[in-house]
Amino acid sequence: TVLGTFALPLATTVALLALRLRFPIPAIAGAATLLFLFNEGNSMWGGNIPSTLAGEFAFSLGFALSVAFVGLLYRGVERQRGWRWLAALLALTGLCHPIAFLNATAAGLFFLLDRRHFARNLRFLLLTYGLAVLLMGFWLIPLVGKLPFATAINWKWHFSSWRELLPPILQPVAPLALLDLAWLAVRRRPEDRPLWYLAFAGLTSVVLFINATTLGLPEIRFAPFVQLVVLLLAVDALRRLLPLEPSRWPQDSPLRFAPHVGALAIALAMAAFAQSSSSKIPSWIRWNYTGLESKPSYPLLQDLMDQVRGSISDPRVAYENSPRHDRFGSMRIFEDMALLSGRATLEGVLLQTSINSPSIYFLQNQLSKQGTGVIPGYLYPAFHPERATPRLALYNAHDVIAVTPELRTAFEADPSWERVFARDDYAVFHLKDADPHYVRVPRYQPAVLDSADWKRDFHSWFASDDALEVPLLLASRMPPEERGRFPRAESPSAPPRVAIEAECEIEEHIDHLEIEFTTSCPGLPHWIAISYFPNWQVEGAQEVFLASPGFLLVVPEGPR
Repeated sequence: TVLGTFALPLATTVALLALRLRFPIPAIAGAATLLFLFNEGNSMWGGNIPSTLAGEFAFSLGFALSVAFVGLLYRGVERQRGWRWLAALLALTGLCHPIAFLNATAAGLFFLLDRRHFARNLRFLLLTYGLAVLLMGFWLIPLVGKLPFATAINWKWHFSSWRELLPPILQPVAPLALLDLAWLAVRRRPEDRPLWYLAFAGLTSVVLFINATTLGLPEIRFAPFVQLVVLLLAVDALRRLLPLEPSRWPQDSPLRFAPHVGALAIALAMAAFAQSSSSKIPSWIRWNYTGLESKPSYPLLQDLMDQVRGSISDPRVAYENSPRHDRFGSMRIFEDMALLSGRATLEGVLLQTSINSPSIYFLQNQLSKQGTGVIPGYLYPAFHPERATPRLALYNAHDVIAVTPELRTAFEADPSWERVFARDDYAVFHLKDADPHYVRVPRYQPAVLDSADWKRDFHSWFASDDALEVPLLLASRMPPEERGRFPRAESPSAPPRVAIEAECEIEEHIDHLEIEFTTSCPGLPHWIAISYFPNWQVEGAQEVFLASPGFLLVVPEGPR
């Protein structure tokens, strides 16, 4: 988890060496990355230590690799050598994080501005990028194929002040970076081409930032690369202002060591400034890396997990979203429900890109005094536990961990729930008389919906209390000859109700990668409460359809 953090100073040094900056400038730049790493201005943009401590460790590793790639690409294009190794490095960058991959590849556009060597440079880039894509293909091709079934995390960051982009620790370097850009603009020299390339890399990240939401990407993830480029341009300004290079000093006197002493003094000053600017990082590091077991609240966590302990075949366990969970080590601790208790839950590490994520956040808001609406463009309700109950049942979530007095009071007053555990301010409630199956025959025939935006329509269906018992089927995902088997819905929130008159007995076996069930009602639609993935394989079914809110609808041809 800290590999990217420790790799960034080395990666930056390697990058500047590849850009032909002479000793000790690359080493000073490596030390200068401490100002970026210890930046406490944000804890979710990526790259800096607070973001890594918040869980963005894959980004921090990809970020360091992208910095090394940008520098090494310059040397590779100049020499027209090493495209295979560069492709391997770029592929590794992309496998760590797609934003790091985009930052790394966009910088290469600089070489297409060279009209004299355009064809040569284009060939080198195509070889490098093409091989990188092929090396990533085992992951990248399925990802692209499944994008229609993913949820875009196209956050738009709203800045309250320019100080968010330039927090106090980076403010001293901004004037130096501007000075360096002015120098480059006024005094155009061939030897400054590597610095123009570096500035261009920062500019491409700005362009990506501006267009990220259109691409369905979180724009703010591109800001850290711009911050680092500003820092490196400031280091170059120091090079111009101070005689830091040995070639600028006499080589036959003790003064020949002055650049070494000066570089060491600058590096130590940067380290001291970074250390003095850090207030919360040391305590956060201790909090993270002392582990769950050392927390005073660990016995409470054990009791909670013992109360809901089971297997993946048991109904899901839901929980109230609350910052109070941070006492256990992280407020997202219950995303580890499967590890801690063996049971499944609604949320997971990849929740934000799941097809079900808008519905899960909708349910979280109904269930939690402090809900969240992470996915933009969707409506989220106010706290309303009574309306959450049928949606929890839909997802086969029969146990809820409550922490606020408001949710505990609401469930204690609701005859559908019974309290089975209470300690401190935590309680566990169990949904009484609920169908304990992930596979069930719906009360009403599924309805077929023609939709130009099926994700939004499925969300509208999920938001409607009256529609929850009628599965929606997406017409465009059905063969034309099958669409007439079910009634048609004119609106996602008001599908027709055609009752299914059947008493069905279902036995199911749930594994991590498989559901097998036996039913007494072959030929009838069976609703399966699992997230839909486009690479499913089904045996023993007449048809399989995508059903709201991202479940599968199976029509078994036989009892098994």
